[in-house]
Amino acid sequence: EKQVLVFAQNRTLDAVVERILRARVERDPQKAEAVFDLAAFFRARRNPAAEDQLLREFTASATSDEEKQRRLNDASAFLAAGSNIESAIVLAREAVSKPGAGSEEWLRLAELLAERGENSEAAEWVEKVWQASTTDEDRVDADERMLSILMGDDKSTVKPLDPSFEFKLPDAFTGSGFASDEPARPSDEGLPERVTDFADKAIDLADAVIGQGAQARVFRGFWWALKTNRIEKAYELLNKLEFDPLTGKARPVSMIVKQLKLDLAQLDENVPLMMRQLRLLAESDPPSRIRHTLRLAELLMESERRADSEYANPGWKSDTPLRPPGVEAAKLLERAYRESPDSGPLLSALSQIYFLQRRTEDALALWK
Repeated sequence: EKQVLVFAQNRTLDAVVERILRARVERDPQKAEAVFDLAAFFRARRNPAAEDQLLREFTASATSDEEKQRRLNDASAFLAAGSNIESAIVLAREAVSKPGAGSEEWLRLAELLAERGENSEAAEWVEKVWQASTTDEDRVDADERMLSILMGDDKSTVKPLDPSFEFKLPDAFTGSGFASDEPARPSDEGLPERVTDFADKAIDLADAVIGQGAQARVFRGFWWALKTNRIEKAYELLNKLEFDPLTGKARPVSMIVKQLKLDLAQLDENVPLMMRQLRLLAESDPPSRIRHTLRLAELLMESERRADSEYANPGWKSDTPLRPPGVEAAKLLERAYRESPDSGPLLSALSQIYFLQRRTEDALALWK
């Protein structure tokens, strides 16, 4: 049968292909692979009615609520992938109506509704996801989707901070960005009003909330303040997360809060805070240790360059020669490379600094 199917597909013998695929479904109507193969055939032949009917029969024939939930999810995703949004939404609505529905089903329906332009209802489902979230990571995921819905087609004004895993020499060493007129500090002026309105509500609630659930609300206000460039308010709410408002005592925060604190420092161009957070994250977040170390090395190089520039001011005279660039950054990377000798990014970063310091032999030795 497989050989006949391949032959028929190669020769575009649609009637034969359909007969074989239908026979497979009839032999085992509960087998998802056979059903989706036939559905894909109908899609390729531009027969959405047959595709829709087949998938409805497949979901209706489930033998348990759990199985039906899974089939509705799979069928809705399949239809959405083929741009059959209307039918995908019908199945997604049925999926969220089941007793076992949760965040996965709510988010899928929200995404489909947003794709069709029904942003108000989509936002309601995402809000439901946020309310059900139990971790800061899940809350961030929900609010990222909420922000996307509120932005609509205008994605240009919210720029993610650079998560690059690649070491970059500071612009002063490369000339990159010279004479750039890009504003150093962003604001919320370019954001759609619906985004700033939502952020205002989240921030106001974070200011007023007390009792159970207060931490989650404060975290949400902090996140929205950060995303809409309300830097001072973000610092204020971050302080409420890190310190008990009643006792003033420090309290533990999630890893995502520590990462967002770094984002805030970067947005504010607060170099000392950036360095502290990068050192903290390099120790407490092993999966991202190398990335944080590379970023810290960049900051160390820039800080050294500025210090040396002030020291070398024409108004000062000294017989002491200037240090080569990147001394502290090189020490940091050397320690990190000894701990992770298989790291390509560390090897590349350290060799760049060696070449900048005219330590060609040391740089070449790294690659041997």
